[in-house]
Amino acid sequence: MIETKKGKVTDIQKHVDVSGGHSGIFVQTRHITHFHLNHTPVIVMSQKPLLIQAGDTVVVSGTLDNGALTAYAYKNITTSFSENLGYRKRFFAAVIFLFAGYYFWFILAPDTSETAKIVALLFTGLGFYFLYRGRQILKAVNHVVSTR
Repeated sequence: MIETKKGKVTDIQKHVDVSGGHSGIFVQTRHITHFHLNHTPVIVMSQKPLLIQAGDTVVVSGTLDNGALTAYAYKNITTSFSENLGYRKRFFAAVIFLFAGYYFWFILAPDTSETAKIVALLFTGLGFYFLYRGRQILKAVNHVVSTR
């Protein structure tokens, strides 16, 4: 279930997590920001640094897990900047994986071994996962936009 909180940012901490292969190949940078909003801990993970400072008024929306809100979308009301985790990317990935699952099941599987069916089920499962995540992020975006 998507939860939405609005308030002033306190106790902000920013971290950068860099992981990946050798020689800069497949390096992933993740910006992790922890802060409190009305005494609720909030965690935001993104590919870009968050434009939030202590004292800013923000709206965040995401899922509440063990008392901490994992944000999928936010809007900094102080600076009018908003961002989300990228529902369009999730929907695009869903289409690709669902098409790949269809291809493996209906085009390759009748003429090949059971391996193609297993791969088809794997791709289809990933497609539905990305569809679900994209819908969650889109709901969070809609909550943020509709909060005044």
